[in-house]
Amino acid sequence: MSKMSSSLKEFDNFHSMVCQPKAAQRCVDEFKSKNGCILFMPTSYCSTRNRDDKKSRDIIANYDGSILLNLLSYYALVVASFTGLCTLLGMTDTVEMEEYSGQGDRGVQVWPLEKSNHDISLLARSSKKEPLIRIEDSVFKYMEDHVYRYTTDQKVAKMSLDDSGPKFYLKRKFEYHFRLVSLHVIMVQFSCT
Repeated sequence: MSKMSSSLKEFDNFHSMVCQPKAAQRCVDEFKSKNGCILFMPTSYCSTRNRDDKKSRDIIANYDGSILLNLLSYYALVVASFTGLCTLLGMTDTVEMEEYSGQGDRGVQVWPLEKSNHDISLLARSSKKEPLIRIEDSVFKYMEDHVYRYTTDQKVAKMSLDDSGPKFYLKRKFEYHFRLVSLHVIMVQFSCT
């Protein structure tokens, strides 16, 4: 029997921090099975914009929680951040919860930017409510490194040969305002080719 993929609603529960253990495990498994890159980053990471690529990637690496994600660490984050309590008390606003489709089931290409969808890509990479919350190019460069680390040599060689590098497509985007703790976040899920 094949594993069921997590639904948009399950990911909404997961990201708004009120996910039941079975569904939370499915979400964690989906990230892990696809060698997902999970970054927990404050808006201050934007200060990496004026640094060289190597320094930016080193800074971003500090926020990489990919290896640590499991069911226990998920619930530790729910409790320690008070975001789960916030949602249970009805003090979480869902600003956006959307599944994107663009090129087939891939979603909207957000990296590298293309002229044909430049405006929509930039909008998809930022918060609807908080202009400081956005995903800078340095994050995509870090994720490129992540892809090269976790793909097979044959795939990496092919990407290097055609010199296009990986392309990232926005699959799902969630945005929440956890009012109790004054925390505004966007959570995005990309697919990669």
